[in-house]
Amino acid sequence: VRHPQYLGMILLTLGLTSLSVWILNNSYGIGFLSPSQTVGVWFIELLAYVFLAHVEELFLSRKYGETFEEYRSRVPFLIPFFKTKRKYLDILVSILIPSVLLFIFIKVQV
Repeated sequence: VRHPQYLGMILLTLGLTSLSVWILNNSYGIGFLSPSQTVGVWFIELLAYVFLAHVEELFLSRKYGETFEEYRSRVPFLIPFFKTKRKYLDILVSILIPSVLLFIFIKVQV
């Protein structure tokens, strides 16, 4: 992927968020945030990482031009094995797939 550091942070915090939600649901809600607030904070973080990746790509596209566009056409944005030629579809998928994974992890824990 073109942004492995962001993917790594998203996956790490996805796991920690699902664990935090489980702890909050199974410990009488002892914590700073409610389970829904915890998920909200994670979602804001997800949006921030995707936005940062998009901003970096705008900069790299201006700096390297055709070379970066060729690289961009070969390497997926944030989700492995999912390549499109549309930037906004890449961004949408990069938000939807981790969000769905988080909700699956939360439902499985219940």
